[in-house]
Amino acid sequence: MQQFDLPFAFGEWFDQRFGDKPQRRGPSWKAALGIFLQRRGRTIVETGCQRHRDDWGAGCSTHIFGLMLRAHGRGQLYSVDNSRENLETALGVVQGDGTADLVKFYLGDSVHFLHTFREPIDLLYLDSWDYHRDDPDPSQHHQLKELVAAYKKLSPGAVVLLDDNDLVGGGKTKLAKSFLSAQGWLSILDCQQSAWIRG
Repeated sequence: MQQFDLPFAFGEWFDQRFGDKPQRRGPSWKAALGIFLQRRGRTIVETGCQRHRDDWGAGCSTHIFGLMLRAHGRGQLYSVDNSRENLETALGVVQGDGTADLVKFYLGDSVHFLHTFREPIDLLYLDSWDYHRDDPDPSQHHQLKELVAAYKKLSPGAVVLLDDNDLVGGGKTKLAKSFLSAQGWLSILDCQQSAWIRG
């Protein structure tokens, strides 16, 4: 039987490392990050960094990305947030888990950051504006603006992962999903997070 290298065993590594901590985000994390590794991705951009040291209900994205890059020996994470306090928390997390050299933090507006970003993006994770069920429009429009700003920087094999998906009013992802679908992208998993690849 043919032996595959680590990217194809990613789900096993993910489960051994995190167990059931990722909760409802677990399947989409494994799908999106597994494809990122299989396609030899190197550059991850996240909007909205990890805000709490051990709040798995909010995703712990910065922690997951850093440990995945370290375990598989490749890549760089760029994380942008408009809160200095959030960035300081996320910095403490990556310093504590030994991945600080793999993460570059930026304080500022995510849309502006994405407009000025110059590298091809292999995995784009959008989770910067808090979703509110009574008024989802601001978070939906902001996520769409982020996606449009980053769109031309997405590499041919890029994965787009959208958080806060299956919620009242279309969640945070309603407009971004419509945009990707109109561009011919395919949703490979649609649950707490929505993962997309080019069609």
